[in-house]
Parts: sequence; C-alpha cells; structure tokens
Amino acid sequence: MIYLPEIHTNKKDHEFQMKVIESLWKSGNKFVIAMEMFQQNFQRYLDEYVSGQIDEEEFLRKTQYKERWGYPEELYAPVWRFAREKGIKLYAIGLPSEVVNKIKAVGLRHVKDSTLPTTIVDPKPEEIERWKSVLKDHPRVDEKVFLDVQNAWDNSMAFAIANILKKENKKVVVLLGREHAPSLDQGVPYRLSVFRPFTSQKILQRQE
Repeated sequence: MIYLPEIHTNKKDHEFQMKVIESLWKSGNKFVIAMEMFQQNFQRYLDEYVSGQIDEEEFLRKTQYKERWGYPEELYAPVWRFAREKGIKLYAIGLPSEVVNKIKAVGLRHVKDSTLPTTIVDPKPEEIERWKSVLKDHPRVDEKVFLDVQNAWDNSMAFAIANILKKENKKVVVLLGREHAPSLDQGVPYRLSVFRPFTSQKILQRQE
C-alpha cells in the first residue's frame, strides 16, 4: 500500500505522483492505481478506458469527471494515459455524490450503501479537531454534516481499498487529497488498518 497524497491544484504534487508511478513500473513492480478522483459507481468506465474500449473523451464524459471532480484534466491525464498504455488497472474509490447527499439529508448513521462499511470507524479526537479547524473557513456549513461527510469519505475509500486488496495480489498505489492521509494513524490509512489489520502501508509525499 502506497499513498501519494496531493494538494489537488498543486502541479508539483502531480509531477511527483507520476515520478513514483513510473519508477515503480520501471522497477518491475506489479501494482494497480486507486483514485479518489473517480466515484465508485463509475468503475466500469475506468475498466473500458484502460482496455481500449472507449477513448479518453468518452471516458471523462461517462464518469462525469467535470461535474463530480472538476479539477483540470491535465493534472491527472498523465496518470490515466500511462495506466492505459501499460495496462495498469485503475480503481475508482471516490464516495458517490448520491451517497453524500443522503448523508447530508439524514446523517451518516442512517445511511446504508455498498460503498460504506457495515460498521463505520469513528473519527479520533485529533481528527475531529483537524476537521473543525478546516470548518472555520466555512462558517455557514453545518458542523455535524461536515464531520459526517468527512468521516464517510475516509471510511468509504478505506473500505474500497480493502476490497481491492482482497482481489489483487499487487501493490495498491492510492492518489488522494492530503487531508485524507495526513499520517498512518489518521484518515484512510487508520481506517484501513481497522478493516485489514497488519496491512503494510506507507505514505510518500513530495518534500517542500
């Protein structure tokens, strides 16, 4: 398990991600790439793109990339193009917008979905404090809703990765926002350690 956290708009973070991916490939490592940028309900189109059944334009249209993620395509295109060229499996691990909307409406505890684990891992106190510090910049956002969505996102991605590890006898390289993997004992890595104890995990991050 290798996490490559990013600030979504930081071009240098994306360049670092590609360097790591290319290095792993050149070293003969077998791996798949899991991306927060695509929501899990669109997995079939990632498969069709990598296998050459659809082109990039159709791939982005069918995954609703612009509507659901929206950051400039050129930041991520080198990753998905490399995956297609080399036949590297891409996995969508983003929490679907439909599930997010349900959580906002009724609360995380009342939402059951295949993209969420049966038992939600509660956030640690330090995670709650970190999220609240972010919330200060969004005073109109309801605190409980915000904390529920953040926790759901981390749980869902960790759950998705755990399912990937069940299927793949390969390394999993994860592209996700830095806030989702600030350390191995918070965010997605922490929740994955609950779902799959003793899983080897490391975070590789560009040094400022």
